[in-house]
Amino acid sequence: MSTETNEIMTFRTGQSLFGVPIQNVLSIMGESDKLFCKAFKSKDALGIMEYRGTPVAVLDLARAGNITSDSDAKLELVEILNDREQDHINWLDTLEKSLVDNEAFTLAKDPHKCKFGLWYDAFETDDEDLKEILVDFDEPHKKIHALADELLGMKDNGELAKALEQLNYEKDTTLAKLRSTFARAVNQLKSTIKPVFIYLTLDGATPCAALRVDEIADVQAANNDDFVAMSDMALPQVNEMDYIKGFLKLGEKGDCLLLDVATLTNQTATVSSDNETEQAKSA
Repeated sequence: MSTETNEIMTFRTGQSLFGVPIQNVLSIMGESDKLFCKAFKSKDALGIMEYRGTPVAVLDLARAGNITSDSDAKLELVEILNDREQDHINWLDTLEKSLVDNEAFTLAKDPHKCKFGLWYDAFETDDEDLKEILVDFDEPHKKIHALADELLGMKDNGELAKALEQLNYEKDTTLAKLRSTFARAVNQLKSTIKPVFIYLTLDGATPCAALRVDEIADVQAANNDDFVAMSDMALPQVNEMDYIKGFLKLGEKGDCLLLDVATLTNQTATVSSDNETEQAKSA
């Protein structure tokens, strides 16, 4: 960096803040449907996207930095919700088997002690729409768990047929309501998975690389006094990332790692070369 003031565009991947000089930013796009040639040798590479007819290798900054991206975190949460939904389908099936076969029912009766209940009581989110959906889990989830004592009690009183009739009714109503809430939560999470693609340039006109990140943060003014070079950083994990130029102190706006666009360009060139080699071998 020179001693004069530079404008730095910052962006987030997971909980990490990165930046590049604004003059190296060619374009910002949210489209990912044009991603192709995904069979890259490098784990950091997503594939190729075209920028005005020019193919550009796309690097996943989360993979490269061993960071859990916002997109990956949400997909993991979707998987958790799908598993917890299936748990409650299985829970009711197990209760039915216990009633019919006169077997002991050993699954959690307390809604706060099943896997979903433990997750639900501890989970926090800043997504206001998701918060509203999560509130709707409470009533049907508790009602389902209350069925164990209620229906087993009916069976013990010689009312097995009535207990099974009630169970089928609750599957059609309470379980259906719970599953609908799971579906709404999953759809809300999927609707907010919107990664951003940053096209980078060295000459101000030609794309040299592209990055997939979670979101654009801000544009900040910085000068040489705000910058700490890689050679002065005693951070072995960061030093392994050769495209990190250094550490940029931005005060209240948050500190960031400054990317070296020239090194990123060389890395994408290597990725493209590896891919061409692999394709030639398979031809």
